[in-house]
Amino acid sequence: MDGWIKITRLAETDCSVMLIRAEVPRALMYDRSDVLDSVMALVDGNMRPMVVQIEQLKTRSAAQRLAQFVVELCPVDRGPCRVRLPFEKAVIAGQLGMKPESLSRAFVRLALLGLRVDGSMTTVPDVDPMRPYAQSDRADAWTKAG
Repeated sequence: MDGWIKITRLAETDCSVMLIRAEVPRALMYDRSDVLDSVMALVDGNMRPMVVQIEQLKTRSAAQRLAQFVVELCPVDRGPCRVRLPFEKAVIAGQLGMKPESLSRAFVRLALLGLRVDGSMTTVPDVDPMRPYAQSDRADAWTKAG
């Protein structure tokens, strides 16, 4: 694995990082348009989720963003589900654009919908009604969960 560096302390999950001198891809992009097309497709693919995330930060309450995060972890579309949170709560808060204390308040709001958290385990009594809550109008979401 020449050129690969294993990151163990700076990332929340195991990952590998490859060090590539800037001259290599730059030369490839000038010489081969297919490489440039691939790089641009990667950039576009990475930008779309970021645009969605910004939209959610602006249009969804903290509880709605947390509900969406939990629903996306669930392997089922309806019925009860129990999932393990993939990161520490402080990391989840940062990922969802909130402070840890706001995440705690969002968990309290979702408890009104039946969500239960015990350490890193989260129990959703029924995934089906959680999805529309996560995607509902922000004003409606406040009335449904506190």
